[in-house]
Amino acid sequence: MQRLEVVQSLWAMEMRQPGVAEWSMDEKFRMAAEAGYTGLCIDPAVHEIEECQALAPLYQEYRLKCMVNAFPGTIDELSPLLELANDLDACLVNVIGQVMPLTVAEGKQVIRRWLDDAQSLNMPVLFETHRDCTLNDLYYTLQVIERVPEMRLC
Repeated sequence: MQRLEVVQSLWAMEMRQPGVAEWSMDEKFRMAAEAGYTGLCIDPAVHEIEECQALAPLYQEYRLKCMVNAFPGTIDELSPLLELANDLDACLVNVIGQVMPLTVAEGKQVIRRWLDDAQSLNMPVLFETHRDCTLNDLYYTLQVIERVPEMRLC
C-alpha cells in the first residue's frame, strides 16, 4: 500500500517580519505535528550541525520524521552533514551542493564522492537542481546524469 508523507520545512516556518516574534522550535514542532505533517525538514550548513543536533528530543517528542536539505560548501562537507542526518534518523538527505565544478568530468567526481559518502551510512540522497549550486544548469545536469545514471534528482 502506498502512503503519501508530507514533510514541512522549518525554514518555511520562519516569520522574518520586523516586530513579529519568531515561534520557538517547540511551537514549530507542535504545530507541524498537530497539522498532521509526517516530519520537519532542516537546512543545515556545516557550521549549524550542533544547533540541529539539539532538535533530536523534539523529533522524538512529537514523533516527527527528520529530513535534511544539506548545503555542503566543499566536497568534504557532505560527510558531517550525512552524519548529522544519521544521528537524527533522517529519512532522506536532499543535497544542494555549493560546489561548482567547471566540467562534467569534475561534476561526475563530486557526485560520485557524495554518493559514496551517503552509501557508507546507508543514507538515501537526492540531488537538487538549484540556482548557483552544483546542478545549476539543466544542460550540464543532463550531461552529469548520463555519466552518473544512479543519481536521483529532487
